[in-house]
Amino acid sequence: MTRLAELQIFATPDTEMERRPDGTILLSSRLALPEWERSIPAVLRKRAAEHPDRPLAAQRERDRDGRWVPLSYGEATRKADTLAGVFRDLGLGPEKPVMILSGNSLEHLLVSLG
Repeated sequence: MTRLAELQIFATPDTEMERRPDGTILLSSRLALPEWERSIPAVLRKRAAEHPDRPLAAQRERDRDGRWVPLSYGEATRKADTLAGVFRDLGLGPEKPVMILSGNSLEHLLVSLG
């Protein structure tokens, strides 16, 4: 795909420019923002409902094969909901948060979503 073809994937920009006396230039879109989900868990639930088997993330196995292990939206939602229930049952929450001491991993992602 050429660079020009890539750019055609996006909407045509419709911006207005305001020049202020202090030299500030403000660019504003004339296009209204579409509705958006209010939280990351809400985005996860919506995507899981639309495409439960689509990969959300993947990581390499730690064995010699180094295969990629995917995590689907549906699987991530189920596991994050389970973790959220466990955290709630343990009395964890805004007043008693969880600290994640981990490198990047699917497990780290799931605890964050939970």
